[in-house]
Amino acid sequence: SITVLGEVATPGAIELEADRRLTLVEAIARAGGQLKESAHMSSLVLVRWDRANQQQLAWVIDARPKWWGAPQTIFLQPYDTV
Repeated sequence: SITVLGEVATPGAIELEADRRLTLVEAIARAGGQLKESAHMSSLVLVRWDRANQQQLAWVIDARPKWWGAPQTIFLQPYDTV
């Protein structure tokens, strides 16, 4: 599973299907979508555990809807937190 927290309608865990990849945008949608009045989608944080280096990595991502059609799709991995 991955976890979506913060300014979404239904924060919490989202199960990943074994045969399908989940994008960042799909995860936000499955969490009920962003709360338009309070969500700061221009500064979304993705936290991922790097097993090879045994450390947490974090990225600040501009996830505003204007970028949803961008050619670089962000796919989530098990245990990611958004």
